[in-house]
Parts: sequence; C-alpha cells; structure tokens
Amino acid sequence: MKDSKLAQSARKGTGLTQEEFGAVVGVSTEHVCRWEKGRKAMSQTARTLLRALVAHPELAAELRNGR
Repeated sequence: MKDSKLAQSARKGTGLTQEEFGAVVGVSTEHVCRWEKGRKAMSQTARTLLRALVAHPELAAELRNGR
C-alpha cells in the first residue's frame, strides 16, 4: 500500500481529524496532510505504526489517552 493510501486509511479508520491524528502519532498536522497527499515519505517506524492502526483502529484511543 502506498504511503498516501496508508495514511488516509489509518486516519479515516480511527475517525480522527488530521490534527488529532497527528497528535496521536507524534507528528504535525502538516505532516499528516503531506503524507495523505503523497508529498512526504514516512519513516519505517511511522509506516509500522500506521499499519497497526489500520488493523486495530481502537489503538488510537489508547495512544490518545496515553495508555
């Protein structure tokens, strides 16, 4: 899956805004926007985290709450 599609799928699966999603994964809103538009490549670490969020979107709530 391309990084842009991965970012879109992960964020939309969690139901979060770009701002909220950025806070959960530790990047700026601008980073999320660039990922989704295919203008910024993501690190392997970010790719792994987003794949986990696609498979288990409920993890976003745990990450958001600092658990």
